[in-house]
Amino acid sequence: FEEEELTITPAYAPGFQIHKDDGGAYVVSGGDVDQLLDTTDPDDETSMRRFQQTLIKTGIIHALREMGAGEGDTIKMGEWEFDFVD
Repeated sequence: FEEEELTITPAYAPGFQIHKDDGGAYVVSGGDVDQLLDTTDPDDETSMRRFQQTLIKTGIIHALREMGAGEGDTIKMGEWEFDFVD
């Protein structure tokens, strides 16, 4: 067989965006979020711990704080919705 050069593209576009919806919730979207949600099992404690650590490491928590998110504010990521806990 003749070798072909493979082009490897990431499955998810890097980065994330945050905006506030009409109800005042912070909506976080983007490839970083999609990958995180696709690889997190909400019924598994270890997976949820990794989820929380990844939110910090990717800068999502910092960005939410900079946008004014505080204790109890609603955060939406894909189909997930939860309260911000600082």
